[in-house]
Amino acid sequence: MGYFQSVSIFDPQVSNEILKTPIVHSNADDKLYWIHNSKGICTSQSAYKVLSTNSMLPAANISNLQLNLLKKTWKCKFIPPKVKTFIWRLLRNALATAKNLNFRIPTISDSCFRCSLSESCAHLFFHCASANLVWKLFEFHLDTTIIASMQNISDILAYVIATNNSELSLQKASILLWMIWKSRNDFY
Repeated sequence: MGYFQSVSIFDPQVSNEILKTPIVHSNADDKLYWIHNSKGICTSQSAYKVLSTNSMLPAANISNLQLNLLKKTWKCKFIPPKVKTFIWRLLRNALATAKNLNFRIPTISDSCFRCSLSESCAHLFFHCASANLVWKLFEFHLDTTIIASMQNISDILAYVIATNNSELSLQKASILLWMIWKSRNDFY
């Protein structure tokens, strides 16, 4: 008995908090109640709010430019939801490009299947000769020399939208990016 009392799997502070918990002497059934919601029900929204206000979530490290692009994308009623999600993943560099896969699994080549250069998001969607051709076919007036000097996908997308200057360009650019991604994935 003495051995079990001296060994604790909890840190002393946690143990003290557990011991402070009052024991309820009742025969009623237990009921879970979420104190962060007026109905007592835990929802994703209320859980996210609790986590984000308590700084328990890791920092998003999102730039103002990315945030503005995402806000514009989410507000645009003519962009399909799956394309909005894709744009979010693109801006957060969370797409399974060859370069991102190679970073996680070194045995996977980081080469673009069209030109054999390293396939980053910027390369796949803007720098690759195939991508340049697609942008020209869809009548986006882009200065390829300016884009060639940019590596940040947020900067490039902001440039594309600013150059074409309309909400329609955001919709067209988003859908065109989605089509390039789909084409690439269909090839694989």
